[in-house]
Amino acid sequence: MSTEENFFGESKQKIKEYIQDRLLLLKLDAVERGSKIIATIFTILIIALFSFFVLLFLSVMAAYLFGELLGQIFWGFGIVAGIYIILLVLIIIFRKKIIQKNIADIIIGIVFEKANEETKEEIKEEVKEEENGQ
Repeated sequence: MSTEENFFGESKQKIKEYIQDRLLLLKLDAVERGSKIIATIFTILIIALFSFFVLLFLSVMAAYLFGELLGQIFWGFGIVAGIYIILLVLIIIFRKKIIQKNIADIIIGIVFEKANEETKEEIKEEVKEEENGQ
């Protein structure tokens, strides 16, 4: 009877250790994915900030150029503002197709990147096994 109790006691301990290890693995995986998402967002924000400044200075330059060509600075800035109004309307119209879909695809890609790699490895192993079996 003591060997059975010993067996069940050891099994119970192994199961507890296994569950703790799995929980730790899940936590580490979640932290890894979260950090990748945060790093991606931070990178996008830095690129957006520098792009904003480039666009701002190019817009001012274009406004002065159009102003010089038309003889009044007012019209140059008006043309640039009109261009931005048209772009804003286009973005509002196509926001779901272009912007939201791309952002969702990026986040989904980051979250499921590891799962995709594992699936690809499994498929490669299955193909090798089939080739060896033939």
